[in-house]
Amino acid sequence: MSTDEPTPDDAFLERFLSSAFSVAEPDAAGFVESSEDAVRDEDRDEPLPKSVGRFVVLDVLGEGGSGRVLRAHDPSLGRDVALKIVRASLAADQAACERFVAEAHVCAGLQHPGIVPIHEFGRLDDGRPYFAMKIVEGQTFAELLRGATRGAAARGFVEIFEKVCQTLAFVHAHGVLHGDLKPHNVMVGSFGEVQVMDFGFARHATRDPGIGDVRRPSAPIDAGSGVGDGDGAGSSSRIRIGGTLAYMAPEQARGDDAAVSTRTDVFGLGAMLCEILTGRPPYQARTKAELLLRASKGWLDDARERLATCDAERELVDLALACLAVDPAERPADAGAVAHAVSSHLRSLAKRARDAELEAEKARAVAAHETRARRLTLALSVAVVAAVIVPALWMVRSAHERDERRGAAEHAVGAALE
Repeated sequence: MSTDEPTPDDAFLERFLSSAFSVAEPDAAGFVESSEDAVRDEDRDEPLPKSVGRFVVLDVLGEGGSGRVLRAHDPSLGRDVALKIVRASLAADQAACERFVAEAHVCAGLQHPGIVPIHEFGRLDDGRPYFAMKIVEGQTFAELLRGATRGAAARGFVEIFEKVCQTLAFVHAHGVLHGDLKPHNVMVGSFGEVQVMDFGFARHATRDPGIGDVRRPSAPIDAGSGVGDGDGAGSSSRIRIGGTLAYMAPEQARGDDAAVSTRTDVFGLGAMLCEILTGRPPYQARTKAELLLRASKGWLDDARERLATCDAERELVDLALACLAVDPAERPADAGAVAHAVSSHLRSLAKRARDAELEAEKARAVAAHETRARRLTLALSVAVVAAVIVPALWMVRSAHERDERRGAAEHAVGAALE
């Protein structure tokens, strides 16, 4: 029986998971479609501050359940920045604020073109932390994928994915795990820049000498995997999981911190590649509990079937399947290995395109040569024909003229004799 087929005990397990786990995403619809953090009803009317520190607030760039991103003007440098601020309703939530501060520190320590630079960190009068960062004008990768024509994956999407992998390779090389990889957390700028966003569930990692390149997490730098309920109030009977279930590795969905490693992020990369190739993330379900059940048990038959029947290059399908392996040991070691595979595939495509162009150019050259040869043959044939026929016609005409002169002479002689 397929590992993706529910058993009679799964209904009970689903109810248990629903009561025992609290997941850091807000609503069931969001889990089915892997949406961004939803805004809670009590936060919808949160007033917009006129200023934050020295920054003059202009408008809202984005809203989430745990924070909001504002467009603000920095008068000291004469530029606009993005301000990310913890929501007022979470001002007393120590875990949420600590996770927010950790995100600022992680991003500030990762200097890479694929990671938004942090300009400044501070706190409001009520103690809420905020940080200022570069504004990225553009769309999320999810928005670009939404409604895209399916079939063979557009090369542009794969090139965006390659940049995501390269950025994550840098992150992993610096001992950090992202923890929430999905197209919503990738911004594609107006000029083609690709940046990985939202390190709110990131954590530091240390190398495990017994497993080679795999990195095991040290103490999480967020509250996403600790004990507590979805509202931040402590409860020893509920395990909180940070991330997005539709893209989540089984060990992360089970809340198994000891098993989380760079290969967990690799699963997230494979989930993104699955959506690029098939139009949907690996997991889909009717309810949050069902989605948690599927993710924690690694029920991936639907994703594998979609990948097997999609109209994409075999190398990309094989890479997605490898990244989505239920057993972490069967996945590529880290994002660097995935980036290398994607880059090799794109170089192979470019080489095949060049070879095809060379073959086409060679075919055009051969066709042109054959055309010139045919024209030359025709010209030579005409010349040969002309060389043979023209003298023959001249000889015939000359003989005819001689005959005419001879006849005229004979006629004149006859007349004279008469």
